[in-house]
Amino acid sequence: MEVFFNILKELPKSNKLKTFFVFIISIFIQFGNISVPFIFQRLTDNFGSEKAFQYFQILLFVYFLQLLLNIFFGIFYTKNIYEISSYYKKRGFEFLLRNNKEINNFSEKIDLLFNLSEEGIASLFYESNVNFVVYIIFYFILLFYILKRSLIVGVLLIANTIVLYIVSRLKIKYLSSKNLEIIRLEAKKIKEIEDILRGFVEIRVFNILKNEVNRISNHFKEILNIIKRKQKIELFISGFEIMNFLVFPAILYIVGISIIEKNISLGEGIKIIQMVEIITSYSIFISNYTNVIPEIISVYEEYSKNFQ
Repeated sequence: MEVFFNILKELPKSNKLKTFFVFIISIFIQFGNISVPFIFQRLTDNFGSEKAFQYFQILLFVYFLQLLLNIFFGIFYTKNIYEISSYYKKRGFEFLLRNNKEINNFSEKIDLLFNLSEEGIASLFYESNVNFVVYIIFYFILLFYILKRSLIVGVLLIANTIVLYIVSRLKIKYLSSKNLEIIRLEAKKIKEIEDILRGFVEIRVFNILKNEVNRISNHFKEILNIIKRKQKIELFISGFEIMNFLVFPAILYIVGISIIEKNISLGEGIKIIQMVEIITSYSIFISNYTNVIPEIISVYEEYSKNFQ
């Protein structure tokens, strides 16, 4: 979060205010999201009575309010992210102009500046940090409520979050590196094949074609070995994903039994299931975010190193 506050501190006052406004709108949107299960509970438990229509009207009002909030969020989000990106471009470009004589690869620096400001700082700043702060707040609010209603369901949701984090971590740490290694080796082998084809006449004259073919064949065997290791990792990860997949049916079963045994009402059961779905969406984002923190830090450090 230190990087987040450093970026926020550096922004112009107008962008700080817009960021704060976006943050507040996000909070109201999430309040709207978690209010829906409670309204559905009341609507279901009072179905057939006069109150049901009142709750239906409230539900429509909440959906309409959510629509307006999302429109405002989209407007402020788009405008602010454009201004933040432009701010970092301008600041970086002014730095390059001041130090023009000391920079040899000016065009490369310009390309790096545009990539970091557009694809890096601005997008990561919003998509990761702002959303993370909001989601983590509401994740614990909902989790605390679920734990009070059903300890077993709450424990299953915590386990689900841990499994999601492990899966995300394994994919980033192992699968991503294997994919990059395969791409690098394939590019290298293609270049070698192109070199052989360009020098085919010389290779035939010196009668070394067989050796070259064997060498390339061995390289492709190396790629196949990496792919096999990658598949083993994928199989291992799929075991965790199956565990994650089984959490929701287990919660459905627990809630269903509670409804049948009259421990909770049908509306209460629907509310818990809807809240579980919301918590799961928070868990997915949080688990993915925590694994890309090094990327966020590296983007900001790369910008700081080259343009200030």
